[in-house]
Amino acid sequence: MLKETIKLFIREYISNHIICHVPSSRLRIFFYKNFLKIKVAYSNSFQMGCYIYNSDGIFEIGTNTIINRNCVLDRRGGLIIGQNVNIGPNTQIYTAYHDINDKNFCNLFGGVEVKDYAVLMTSSMVMPGVVVGKGSIAYPNTVLTKSTEDYGIYAGSPAKLIGYRSSDLDYNPTWNTKFL
Repeated sequence: MLKETIKLFIREYISNHIICHVPSSRLRIFFYKNFLKIKVAYSNSFQMGCYIYNSDGIFEIGTNTIINRNCVLDRRGGLIIGQNVNIGPNTQIYTAYHDINDKNFCNLFGGVEVKDYAVLMTSSMVMPGVVVGKGSIAYPNTVLTKSTEDYGIYAGSPAKLIGYRSSDLDYNPTWNTKFL
C-alpha cells in the first residue's frame, strides 16, 4: 500500500508540478513516454503547464499533434487523440465524472476520442464519452457534451453545429520549438 502511494505521488506530483514546467517539449515527452506510459511521438508538441490526471488509463496521441499550454488531460477513462490535431491553450478534456444522483456520488468513466485533424480552440471543453469527429472544430469556450460530426464546426455551451469545414485537409499544426 505504501509503495503504491509513493508511486502515485511521484506520477501525480512530479509530472504536474515539475515536469510540466520544464522548458523543453522533448524532455516532457520523454518523461510522459517512459514514466507515465503515454503513447506519444517526438513529432508532437507538448507545451508547458499541462495537467495530466494520472492513472493506468489508456492515453495515446498520434503524430504531428500539438497540445498547447495549460491544458487539462484526463486519462482515467481512456483518452485517444489522433494525428494532426490542434488542441488550443487552456482546453480541458475529461473522461471521468460523478453520478450526481447516486447517494455515494460514485465515479463514472467515459473514454474520449479526438480524431485526426480536429481542432479544439482556446478554452474549449470535452466531456466524458465524446468522440470529436475527424476534422471537427470547437470554437473558443465551446463545451462538447455530445459527439461531433466529421468536419462539423461547433460553438457554444452546450455546443451547437454551426457549419462545416472543407474535408480536403493536409496540414501539420505543430511547429518546431525547442523551449515551450
